[in-house]
Amino acid sequence: MARQIPGGRGVKFGRDADVMARESFDERATRFPSRDGWALSTFPHLVADANTITFTIDRLVLIPAVLTSKEYRLYEVRICVDVPQAGSTIRAAIYLYKERTGDLLKVPYTEAVFSGATAGQISEVLDEEVHLTDDRQYFIGTNSSNAALGVLGKVAANGAIAAPLYYPASSTSSQPKIVPIDRLTKASTIGAPMVTYLSQEAAEMI
Repeated sequence: MARQIPGGRGVKFGRDADVMARESFDERATRFPSRDGWALSTFPHLVADANTITFTIDRLVLIPAVLTSKEYRLYEVRICVDVPQAGSTIRAAIYLYKERTGDLLKVPYTEAVFSGATAGQISEVLDEEVHLTDDRQYFIGTNSSNAALGVLGKVAANGAIAAPLYYPASSTSSQPKIVPIDRLTKASTIGAPMVTYLSQEAAEMI
């Protein structure tokens, strides 16, 4: 039988086996999945100089989502209300860009409805965990039932590299399942809200 090289591959016994078992457990216990993203958002999560922005009624604002990981398992979505309005609501959903058909398709289980009656950070847990991958382009769509409701976001300046898009849609009913690309309008000066979808791990930690 060939001699085993010390520290090499093969079955370990005694003290070496105990050390390797503990190291393996420690690594698995502290390591987060390398492919799963924690957050998918309209902006980087700690954006500077956020503004209070308002919505135009019956207008769905669409912003390309910021992708930073290979995969996402989304559990919760957050916004921040700055100027509340009693009885108002804000809706958010993720849309998938379908190049073949030239449409944006609403991703199932990503739509959330927030109350705009109270100031501060608001969170909503999705009906089901949503799995997305970075080989597609996604947009985050938002609208509000009250034009006086203010949420934190950014106002796109004239000449912005990526102007927000908007689509005519009801502000009081579920967001449309399909948004045709040829019916979108660029608007270089409208406000774009900060909306962040989180994995369960991220939602529990941050």
